[in-house]
Amino acid sequence: MLINIPKNKDKTILEYMREQQLFVDAPCNGLGVCKKCTVDILAEDNNTYTTVLACETKCDTEITIKVEETQNKILTTFNAKNIQGTLDGYGVAVDIGTTTIVMVLIDNQGKIVNQHSVLNEGRMYGADVISRIAYATENGTESLHQSLVNQLGQGFDKLCTEISPTEITHMVISGNTTMLHILENEPCHTLGVSPFEPIFINARVYPITKLMPAKPEHIQVTLVAGFSTYVGADILSGVFALDMEKSEKINLLVDIGTNGEMIIGNMNGLIGLATAAGPAFEGSGIEYGMPAHEGAIYKIEFKDGKLHYKTIGNVAPKGLCGSAIIDLISIGVEQEWVDETGFCEEDIQVTDTIVLTQKDIRQIQLAKSAIRSGIQVLIEASNIQADEIDTIYIAGGFGTYIDLENACKINLLPQAFLDKIQLVGNTSLAGSIKYLLNSDEKIMSDIQNKSTELNLGEVPTFNTYFMEYMMFE
Repeated sequence: MLINIPKNKDKTILEYMREQQLFVDAPCNGLGVCKKCTVDILAEDNNTYTTVLACETKCDTEITIKVEETQNKILTTFNAKNIQGTLDGYGVAVDIGTTTIVMVLIDNQGKIVNQHSVLNEGRMYGADVISRIAYATENGTESLHQSLVNQLGQGFDKLCTEISPTEITHMVISGNTTMLHILENEPCHTLGVSPFEPIFINARVYPITKLMPAKPEHIQVTLVAGFSTYVGADILSGVFALDMEKSEKINLLVDIGTNGEMIIGNMNGLIGLATAAGPAFEGSGIEYGMPAHEGAIYKIEFKDGKLHYKTIGNVAPKGLCGSAIIDLISIGVEQEWVDETGFCEEDIQVTDTIVLTQKDIRQIQLAKSAIRSGIQVLIEASNIQADEIDTIYIAGGFGTYIDLENACKINLLPQAFLDKIQLVGNTSLAGSIKYLLNSDEKIMSDIQNKSTELNLGEVPTFNTYFMEYMMFE
């Protein structure tokens, strides 16, 4: 896509793109660290391009840039139990993730008839919730809010290619607490400073015209309730989708994403926490990392003395997504390219242009130790042993391609879990669908009331576990 930018020596290309609601990926929030916000400037001969970083390049003259249009192949499947019910007319279920937005159109019997998924353009303001909270605290929420509402509006229109928008009666939206605050254009500063209190956490219901004035005013929007600032509606939706609050057996739900949210328990009570694992498993902070969309290497194997890989879409490789990085580190440890401390003498070459660096491995160690330590804290808080957990649900897009054996080998997940893991896909989306078909606020309130949150800053053993699980066993 070609974009003409007028002369403005006081602005960078990234600042201009943000003002115009034009997307360029900027996982580090324009700090010049991630080197991901690349754009191509058209030369005066109109035939050649120069690649620059949008965050560092001023608009000193009128320029034309080329940016890559990215359509993620994002997980829209799920494996949730007992999703049954009916709906008057059509409904839209939405999951607003930190990295991705997924929307599905549901008919009155609960069948998915259309779907839409894109990269969350909030990544222009940073890859994780901390970056976006920081941006919103300094600059206000409006630009983040408008970008998100625009994406939802575009997605809504794309869902309605075969039906009239007037046939839709309900929209249910789930997501983490920060994303829902941005959607509501609420101040985010309280999310980033102690005691980390959200402006709202309970469900909200209102006509769609509050968000999108041009849509049919009879459509009712419901925002799913959450637990806290960092254990949000996405996790409550997952509990609801999987009937964890009804089970006699103890189950564990883990979303290996940017926020590292997880919850353990049964009908007698639930305990949740967030580990702030960071966006490394989403590809951010990794030199050749990328989210799991077309061109991402998602699977790596070592055969006949060589690395063999597969890409999403079976196209030329553009980078490494989280599942491939796990494979590569597992292979590296097994082949003794990487020692148990994470040290490697040289980069691991995957293709002629794509490598995994020592710095990348350190980033993954931090992320995987946060997840593994969080799991251990939940087990400890529940006064059980790991083998007493009946089922471990791994949720989110990350679980689509993950090799569970390799995840256990690098100590991301306990070895005792291996035969008990279920990959359940996007349970936040599944919970939104279930709520569309079974609009029982009492159940959601019951889940809230049964749940408590652990603050890892108040758990003395967390730092001990964190150091221990940095190692590769």
